[in-house]
This record gives sequence, C-alpha cells and structure tokens, in this order.
Amino acid sequence: MGDNTLRIGLLGCIRFASKFVRTVTQSSNAVIIAISDPSIETANTFAAANNLSPETVSVYGSYEELLNDPRVDAVYLTMLVTQRAKWAVTAAEKKHLLVEKPPAQNAAEIDKIVEACESNGVQFMDGTIWLHHKRTVNIRETMFDSGLLVDIRHMYSTMTTLVPEQVLERLTKEAMGLAGAIGSLVGTL
Repeated sequence: MGDNTLRIGLLGCIRFASKFVRTVTQSSNAVIIAISDPSIETANTFAAANNLSPETVSVYGSYEELLNDPRVDAVYLTMLVTQRAKWAVTAAEKKHLLVEKPPAQNAAEIDKIVEACESNGVQFMDGTIWLHHKRTVNIRETMFDSGLLVDIRHMYSTMTTLVPEQVLERLTKEAMGLAGAIGSLVGTL
C-alpha cells in the first residue's frame, strides 16, 4: 500500500456493498481497511462472504467505532436512506464521504451534508456513478464544449425494469424508508 492509497471504511454491510468491495479490491490506489454494522454478526458475515481478511480489515459492531479509527480516510455509507444524512454529517467531521444513492431523503438533508463537508474540508461524492465517470466528461467535451451541440440545455433518459413482486414488497416496507428509485416512485403514488 503506497502513501497515496485511499483507506476506506464501510458504514453498513448491505449486500449491494459487495459490488463496491469487489471494485475496490481491483483498484491500485484504494483499499478496504474497516467495515461496520450495528450488528457485529452482520459485519462478520459480510467480511467472510467478501473474503475480507481479519488481518487486514477491522470489523466493528458500531459506526462510531469505525469513525474513530484514525487509519480510515474515507467512508462509504450504505445504511437505510432514512439514516444516511445523520451519519453523513457525523462522518464528515473526520472522513471523506461516498454516500450510496439516494444520498438523502430530501434537499434539506443534502444541504446539511454538503455544509458539514465544506466546514470540515472533506470531499462528498454520491453513488450516482455516471456523473463521476470519465465518459461523462468525454460526452460533455465532445458534444458541448466543442460546439457540436449548443442549444441543448437538458438531457433526459429513462430506464425500466421488471421488479419481482417479493422484491418490491421488501423495498416498499415503511421501515425501509425510501429504498432508492423504487422507493421514491412508490412513495409518490
């Protein structure tokens, strides 16, 4: 691990975070060094399922413990969206943030997260991958900065997918809060 290696901790051990772990393990400039979940059993199960060695990855049974680990540079927040703003603001006191989408329940929560990051001099990035991908920069440069397309002000896109009923039931439980785009859609009906 070089001096420029980003040392990442996970706040929340949901299944989706496994994709993030796989991506980081393939990176030459980042490493997972800690994971946490309010349930230590869940954290240990996640660590084992993702081949995270106890010799190199600390496993914590609380978010506070991970946030107090001085080795962690940045955290990836994956807990329920109903809890993300609170933990993002708390984490921003010490760590850079990558917050899974949606990063908050509303614009006011986003404002609090951004304000906390700015006042503590840490970076904030949401999990909307395409916004941060180099292809997006290339699209802007090729289509807009070059003058090829000058009158377009907005671009809209739609993606649809069949969601099995049992998944929809799980994602729309009131205790889950807004569960991503599906929860947002169902919450407005």
